[in-house]
Amino acid sequence: MTAAVLKKDGTFDFPKRDVLPIGVADAVYIVVEHRNHIGIMSPNPIEINNGVLAYDFTLNDSYRDATGFGQKQLPTGEWVMFTGDASQLDMPSFDINGADKAIWVLNNGIFDYYSSPDFDLNGDVNGQDKSLWDSNNGISSRVPK
Repeated sequence: MTAAVLKKDGTFDFPKRDVLPIGVADAVYIVVEHRNHIGIMSPNPIEINNGVLAYDFTLNDSYRDATGFGQKQLPTGEWVMFTGDASQLDMPSFDINGADKAIWVLNNGIFDYYSSPDFDLNGDVNGQDKSLWDSNNGISSRVPK
């Protein structure tokens, strides 16, 4: 397991270099976690080719089982992470529920602050964030934490 920084263009930057040495594994699952989204995981192991790991989560739904969700499909056809999981305390997986709304209620009106109930990531906690929580309330994922 290793950490990486997900950049705006969708690529990853590994702070620790050589995290995918050739010969250690032929394929790995990719898990993406974010401060206020439910986690996603590649549905199958992804091959490592010459130390390069490449997978585009926007093209297809991610891992899901019979009781959980993977990703949300936008009208444009792209797949994205479900937002609204501000608490991140759900165990053993991810859930968007009333605990997350309670965090939004306590922070509504806070601006210019990096905050977990800022579900649209614009720096402001407001009604738009609650709208996103409303549309995703009840969504859960069985991606392990």
